[in-house]
Amino acid sequence: MTVSAMRNICNSGMSVLSMLAVLVSQAVAYPTPLSIGDVDSLSGGPPACTGVVTNGTRPGQDYASIKMNTSTGETPIACQALCCNDPNCATWVFVPAGLYPNRPPGTFCWLKAAAIPLKGATCDNGKPGCVSGIVNRTGTRFVPDSTWNPTYSGTGVPSGVASCAVGGSQVFIGQRASGVHPILTATSNGLVTGGFGDDLIKSIHGMHMQTSAAGDNFLWTTDSAGSSVSKWDPKTKTRVTSLGTRGQGLHPLQFGSVADLAFDNDGAIYISDGDGGINARVLKLDASFSLVWANGNNGTVTDNIQWASPHSIAYDPNGHRVLVSDRNNNSLRFLDATSGAQIGEWGPSTFSFSDCSLPSIWSVRVDPSSALIFVGTSNFGSGAGCPLPDIKRAAIVVLQLPPSGPISPATAVTTIPIVHGFPHELCVDSDGSVYSAAVDTADLPTGTTVGAITRYRKLPLK
Repeated sequence: MTVSAMRNICNSGMSVLSMLAVLVSQAVAYPTPLSIGDVDSLSGGPPACTGVVTNGTRPGQDYASIKMNTSTGETPIACQALCCNDPNCATWVFVPAGLYPNRPPGTFCWLKAAAIPLKGATCDNGKPGCVSGIVNRTGTRFVPDSTWNPTYSGTGVPSGVASCAVGGSQVFIGQRASGVHPILTATSNGLVTGGFGDDLIKSIHGMHMQTSAAGDNFLWTTDSAGSSVSKWDPKTKTRVTSLGTRGQGLHPLQFGSVADLAFDNDGAIYISDGDGGINARVLKLDASFSLVWANGNNGTVTDNIQWASPHSIAYDPNGHRVLVSDRNNNSLRFLDATSGAQIGEWGPSTFSFSDCSLPSIWSVRVDPSSALIFVGTSNFGSGAGCPLPDIKRAAIVVLQLPPSGPISPATAVTTIPIVHGFPHELCVDSDGSVYSAAVDTADLPTGTTVGAITRYRKLPLK
């Protein structure tokens, strides 16, 4: 290290950890480029800030270059943490080893005192691998909630945990094991207290809680094998309404492997009918269950989308838009809620992993009070257009809800790593915490399959 470099570090006001990181190093091999979906755990917890993470560099105004090691972590997220923990830092650039042969060997984290705009998707020498970001010290973060401890002591073992919904102090969990209630009811800390829906659901898929004008909660579910949508009264644990039979018709209403549903403030229902099977479409019904529009096969809109699997759906009251995760097209689509026409799309690059540029886009939920979108994605499973990965990765990508009008490019807020399985469906509670229902639980210890429902608590940055 040169004398001038040491002087720059000493004058920068860096933390002791950051200064030590300059002095102790361990070289690593040149990795493949990373994207927003890649999240690595840090010893000591995640950085106390958020911000957009992008491939590419942001040159200029460096005040320190930190040679990274195993104590700091040798990942882009570890570089972000170093910047977050230094109040002088606004921008960081992660440069893996091997990209600049004429520079000292090793993996480096460059810290910058100003917010620097992105200059392309590569390093400034044209090679891929550099990752950079601008930190955001205001806003929120999401961490696994230690007060959430799913516990089941009933008959059988829940498995195939497909979906969830929250109503008041109750959490509803959809699961597919025989001999167990398909709809489980749990307390706010995860204790399963009972369930319902026996003999009325073949294979539960999606869930959504609807609150009436009188303040009553009704749980809606989709049955992908039974080709039906049902409304339930959680208080009496009885089915109030059932819609649909198997088929492709619209009059009367028919479904294929119906996947998910959402509601607007007027009681209209938006249904994604396309977990594989005979249909690939999105429908809107009014509050009396009459068809308003259909987008997809047998569609009524002018430009019907060629859906590959409209797997999950959410309604945005701020912009009167419908968001649909088109799983096997690896994208998130925006529809105008009035007409059903597509008004925007965020493609796979928004959600990709370093080893998978075509990830599965499983699930979507909106928190309108925080103007956030939650998107569940993985580098494996149905819809992932990538070879079987060496390491299974899954995440909930948190993005800003775009303002009304034309759909702007995606702005990422943070990424929540999923430890087990993939986020098949999501739900959000009144506190803004997000729950992930992970169907693929083969890597969970025996007897803990109900643990496939994980809650990530929303916390302020500190």
